[in-house]
Amino acid sequence: MNKIPNTATENLLRSFLQESFLIEGINSKPTMEQIKGTYEFLFLDAITIPALEKLTALYEPSARLRSQEGMNVIIGNYYPIVGGDLVVINLRNLLDQINNKQLSSYLAHQEYEKLHPFTDGNGRSGRTLWLRSESGLFFEKKLSFLHTWYYQSLQNHFS
Repeated sequence: MNKIPNTATENLLRSFLQESFLIEGINSKPTMEQIKGTYEFLFLDAITIPALEKLTALYEPSARLRSQEGMNVIIGNYYPIVGGDLVVINLRNLLDQINNKQLSSYLAHQEYEKLHPFTDGNGRSGRTLWLRSESGLFFEKKLSFLHTWYYQSLQNHFS
C-alpha cells in the first residue's frame, strides 16, 4: 500500500503529529515519511503487531517491541509488566479487542499505554492508535491533545 493523503488531510495529520511530538517534548516537524506512514496505518483493515512495529519505528527508529526478558521500562513511578512473551500475548489480545471494536478508543489507548509494549515511542504510537480507533471523526473535526488532560487521564488510570 502506498497511499498518499490529499493536501487538507496531510495538513491535519501534520498538525496531529506535531502536537503528539510536543507532548513528548519533541520540538521537530513530522517528516513526509511519518505523515504518509501514519496515513497508511489509519486505513489498515486490521492492526497487526508488524504494522504497529512499522509505525512505531517511523516515530522512534530505535524502539523495539519488548518481546524478550530484560526489555523493561519505567514511566515515572509506573512499572509496566516486564519484557517477554507476556508483552506480545497482551498486545495481540489488545489488538484483537481493538480490531473487533470491543473497546472504546479511550480505553484502548489507556490499555496500550499501560502495557507499554515498546522500548520507546509508546506515546506517539498510542495516540495514533487512538486516532485510528476514532475512525471518521478525524476528518470531521480538528484534533488537538491538551497536555494537562492527556497526562492526568493516564495518571488517573495508572493510580
